Amino acid sequence: MTKTPWDNGLVIFRIEGLGPPNAAISMTDHVTSNGAVSEFARIGVRNITISIKPTEAPTIEITRQRIYKYFQIAKPVTLEIDTDTRKVYATGEVESVDATIFHSQTTVIISILCADPLLYSQTISQSTFFGVEPRFEFPFSNESLEEKLIEFGDIQITTRSDAYYEGDVDIGFDISMQAFGRVENVAIYNANSLEKMAINTDRIRQMTGRELNAGDQILISTTRGNRHITLLRDGHRINIISAIERRANWFQLTPGHNVFAFTADVGQHELIMILSFKNAFGGI
Repeated sequence: MTKTPWDNGLVIFRIEGLGPPNAAISMTDHVTSNGAVSEFARIGVRNITISIKPTEAPTIEITRQRIYKYFQIAKPVTLEIDTDTRKVYATGEVESVDATIFHSQTTVIISILCADPLLYSQTISQSTFFGVEPRFEFPFSNESLEEKLIEFGDIQITTRSDAYYEGDVDIGFDISMQAFGRVENVAIYNANSLEKMAINTDRIRQMTGRELNAGDQILISTTRGNRHITLLRDGHRINIISAIERRANWFQLTPGHNVFAFTADVGQHELIMILSFKNAFGGI
């Protein structure tokens, strides 16, 4: 038997703050002409408020105290929102839990502040360069005992791939580059915008005492506020941000098709690159 909100005592009758949050825009008036010039624009903090009516399950007081336990002041919380077209989540911190106690209609209003104002899909999408495409499916039949008729996989040697992004706001993403041999001077390109990020492997050798070789993994994040490039070698993480060439572009995914490619002076086919991202939305 499916339980209803009345069974668990938490009846939500209003949720606000799930639409696109307000933007903070700074403008300076022109001195000698009409209008103004925009200096910057950014998305503000998301404020989600949840209005709950506690019910007798078993008593209103016990249900209200259960809410205090679930939503502790100044503690992090994750909200999952499932609609007909989107399944997303938001993370934030509990700002306040305002309860009307001695009242004929007891209510609890919870305020959550989300430093990251975006809503994210709960699944991670990936785009792989130089990987294995699955071929083996059931049911199957091998009509010959001599010829190789069944393909379990097909090795795809490609340095170009399309990352299809279904979100509605531009976001950063993660790049993983795994080396299976000696590699020198890697460059990543956005074929749509012609942006470029180049990695100087000579600087990696100077910093670590060893060139980029089999077993090494480069991890890059282009997410604003969390940009970094790390070398994972023998279980140790090494900051190699200085190996990025000057004027490098920190790529962002835009809604729709995003075509990326990579090259290397040596060992281009000794690399596997994977782009990982979540779809991000301004609201539901």
